[in-house]
Amino acid sequence: TRVVHAISLQFSNHIFYMYIGDCIDDPIVFFFFFQAEDGIRDAQESRGLGDVYKRQGINAEYGRLFGLAMNPTPRSALRVLIVLSLLGVCLVRASCIVDSCCPEGYTCNNGTATLCPVGTYSAYNASTCTACPAGFACPNRTVPVSCASGTYSAGSSSSCTSCPAGNSCNSTAATPCEPGTFSSGGQAACSACASGKTAISSGATECSGCPSGHMCNSSTSSPIACAAGYYAPCDSLSCDLCPAGFSCANAGIAPEKCPNGTYSSSGMTTCLLCPAGHSCPTTGGDPVACAGSTYNLEGVHQECTICPADHVCLNNTLAPIAVNTSECWHLASSCPRGYICHETLPPALCATGTYALSGDVSCRDCPRGYSCATPGSDPIQCTAGSYSLGGTAPECTSCSAGSYCNGSHTSFCPHGSSSAAGESQCTECAAGSYNTADGQACMTCPAGSACTTTTVTACTDGTYSLGNATQCSSCPEGQRCPSTSVSPVACPAGTTSALGASNCTLCQAGYECSSGVSTACPKGTFSTGAAAVEACQACPSGHFANTTGSTVCSRCPSGYSCPVNSTVHPSVCGPGTYSVGGASSCTTCPAGSACTTTTVTACTDGTYSEAGATQCSPCPESQTCPSGTTGITCSEGTTSALGASNCTLCPPGRFCTNGMSYQCPKGTFSPGGSVSSCTGCPVGQYNPAVGASDCSACPTGYYCSNTSTALPVQCSPGTYSVGGASQCTPCAPGLYTTLTGQGSCDACPPGKSCLDPASAPQTCGPGSYSAGASVNCTECPSGMLGSTHRDSCLSCPAGSFCSGGTAQACPVGHYSISGVNTACTLCPAGYSCISQAALPSSCGPGTYSPAGAVNCTTCPAGSSCANPNTPPTACNPGTYAGEGSTSCDSCPAGSSCLDPSLPPVACLNGTYSCLLYTSPSPRDS
Repeated sequence: TRVVHAISLQFSNHIFYMYIGDCIDDPIVFFFFFQAEDGIRDAQESRGLGDVYKRQGINAEYGRLFGLAMNPTPRSALRVLIVLSLLGVCLVRASCIVDSCCPEGYTCNNGTATLCPVGTYSAYNASTCTACPAGFACPNRTVPVSCASGTYSAGSSSSCTSCPAGNSCNSTAATPCEPGTFSSGGQAACSACASGKTAISSGATECSGCPSGHMCNSSTSSPIACAAGYYAPCDSLSCDLCPAGFSCANAGIAPEKCPNGTYSSSGMTTCLLCPAGHSCPTTGGDPVACAGSTYNLEGVHQECTICPADHVCLNNTLAPIAVNTSECWHLASSCPRGYICHETLPPALCATGTYALSGDVSCRDCPRGYSCATPGSDPIQCTAGSYSLGGTAPECTSCSAGSYCNGSHTSFCPHGSSSAAGESQCTECAAGSYNTADGQACMTCPAGSACTTTTVTACTDGTYSLGNATQCSSCPEGQRCPSTSVSPVACPAGTTSALGASNCTLCQAGYECSSGVSTACPKGTFSTGAAAVEACQACPSGHFANTTGSTVCSRCPSGYSCPVNSTVHPSVCGPGTYSVGGASSCTTCPAGSACTTTTVTACTDGTYSEAGATQCSPCPESQTCPSGTTGITCSEGTTSALGASNCTLCPPGRFCTNGMSYQCPKGTFSPGGSVSSCTGCPVGQYNPAVGASDCSACPTGYYCSNTSTALPVQCSPGTYSVGGASQCTPCAPGLYTTLTGQGSCDACPPGKSCLDPASAPQTCGPGSYSAGASVNCTECPSGMLGSTHRDSCLSCPAGSFCSGGTAQACPVGHYSISGVNTACTLCPAGYSCISQAALPSSCGPGTYSPAGAVNCTTCPAGSSCANPNTPPTACNPGTYAGEGSTSCDSCPAGSSCLDPSLPPVACLNGTYSCLLYTSPSPRDS
């Protein structure tokens, strides 16, 4: 509703606050009445002081009813408001604003606001009225109000009902009080009967008193009459044992004291006469046997009396007998058993309960723990479970119930134990039973109490016992215990109780209560509490509850979906889907966008996506992607890279077809542009790599004979190229190369021949040579020597002759000098040729040599060598010559030279010689 004007004014005892606005096409006025005093009344109900009412809807139609034209304007609206106020008319119309401001306590349908029926309510802006829940009242038809303690409602109530007498009430129902409890009305729980009072039937409005002579140890059971020997006044929880010295003939009155001369033990209904032969100094003690010469008759005196003079007391139980001392009764034999004998009297039988042995002068009292039924017999010991106090006991007395006996004594069982009649010992009270006084019987523990064997303790609120219990039990979870003495009662649907609770309570928010047990709402459900919730509600679509005990379901977060009721965990949106929160399902990402689970982002230029994408993909190679959608193939001669927004001309080194860019293959090239194919390299050029923008000249040492050459071919041995060649050139004569891929040929080296330019140079043979760059080797001239490197011919060395380019040593006796030597020279006569490589040396004086001699020979003794080139000449007789002589000497006078090779021999005495004589002659005397 769009508010146009707001007017506030006070008139008389009313305050008007009015909004004038428009709603769709129908003008409307909203106004509020604030009643300052008294009350205002509408068609359904009178309202109290201070109530605020929203009055909705005076439109143009109602305006015309009063003859007022409504534009609306502030002035016309004010006039309508004043007229209606003066007339006391309240026109209510709930058109246009039903969905936004229907008041509490009303239901608004079809443009009309209707007051909710009694016993229902509605919240603000509700479209229906809801029945008031059990345990609540709806007096104002607005918010339900919890019933106070001691009141209840079964639902659909405008007020809570006071709990009737004889009932307990939780907030939703009344339940009759269990036996042992009562209520006088207006109570949430029944009260337990006081100790000693009972309520046997259910639904009691009060408890009955226990009559005298009875005990009421259970508030749910009928009174129990006291056993003999017990008594009880009114409203007694237990019966008391009649005390010693008293009689309890009537259990309903107080014990009566025994008169003198009588006595009683505890638990006796009557007083007994003091037995003969005994004194009873107290009415509550055991009789005491008379001692010596004393006596006492039955029930006569409290004390024993001394036997008077001139009398004889045969025993303590008989009256004294007067005697005449002159008369004496003599016994012929000893006095018989069971009798006593006096000198002057016949034997007298002992009284019952006493005994006498032979010769006894008096009867003996029966000893304690024994019976004396026959005066002439020995005392008989009491059996177990019986006793006698001695004296005049004719028989043993059976031990009474509640006592124990050891033959000579009887005692009450201590509290907490008991015994049957005739028992020799006491037995502890069974579990769940007790007694609180000596000698009492064990009693069942009353309902509503817990008992040890000696105590009774009332159960506290929230606990109970049904009798015969040793402890009170906690009220179970999910049940209530209106009384401590009755069984727990199940909680009504939608309510609960904790362990040990006495009453049920409404289910709290976040829980459901079935069979009285409060259970946290399971995951995926919730409850708001404040009402009887029997089951939690499933979370609506688009919401979730991932913990137990939720009071409200959470809105499904962005990036998740909560598709069904009872969602426990939101489902994360799958890849390619998203949600913005509160979604029951995830939305598929639209084409042209990329989605995280929470966002949608349009694809940028050069990217695209199809529906359901988590990211935009680069536009495929060869395509362009306008508006983020599927790509369009590029035209021939153009291309696009991955993620490109437009197609471009083909780059250098590539060709483009169908939008794809491909590298030019080896042996081809592309300068770029609108190129759909590559061009082959021309002859003499090559391209060894893909993606080339031009071709390279064929390198030196290679040839490129074809178009589209990818790799150049190396020149073979014996050929070469200088670059950019389509074929290789053979090496010129005298040049060679043994390697491939050469840019030139090498000159054949000196001493080598290069007949095959593709082979390695061949060394010239012996006696041949080459000066370099030669195809063949040349034979050396005769008399010349081939060089070591075969690159020239040399002079034949001294001492050698050369033939075929090789040198041979001169024979012995021959020589040569360096030069062209075709043969060696014979060493001439008169010369020596020690070295074939040197000129002959002439023989010295006294020596000679023939032709071809190596050395000069010394002229022999007895010869002369005047010419070295001729043989030696023998000395003539009468001459002589030593070695190395150039001439023969004449034998001197006075010597003889018989051997020309020897020196002259001096003539012996008596001989002589003349010159040229060969031997001495006898000397003439």
